[in-house]
Amino acid sequence: MDFETRLLEAINEFRMADRGTLWFVKDSVWELVMDEFEKKRVGHPGLVISRRKFKSLQDTVTMMIGSSRYSGGSFYVKDVMPCVKEKKKLTFFKAFKPCPLPPEGDSPLAIENFTGRSDEIRRNDDKPSLDQDEMKQLNIYIKAKRISL
Repeated sequence: MDFETRLLEAINEFRMADRGTLWFVKDSVWELVMDEFEKKRVGHPGLVISRRKFKSLQDTVTMMIGSSRYSGGSFYVKDVMPCVKEKKKLTFFKAFKPCPLPPEGDSPLAIENFTGRSDEIRRNDDKPSLDQDEMKQLNIYIKAKRISL
């Protein structure tokens, strides 16, 4: 069995980028996958909403982008980012309309970039995943918004 096959099996077995996992994604990646995104910071939190086994290292991970600013219809999570100010303890996630991605194998949100080898995407050390109550709320949000995965 080759390295790529073993890596893909490990990703699926350990559910490395499963629904509810939190990541820090550099703005250079968001800029590539979102229409009209303006790079203003180093990065923004990302919340994985896909729930499936990946079939290849190039499969795209479906995410929502997080912000400290509320925008209508957002899903919020507490304590995603380290923060001193009480009012900034919430991170609001919203679905985005993706841009057409580059040809297969070049997707910046490919599962292979969630293995710790990418400089652009890293696990959120402050809060690696949602708690049980937040997961329930996320599932309700996804169903209510009819977000297709």
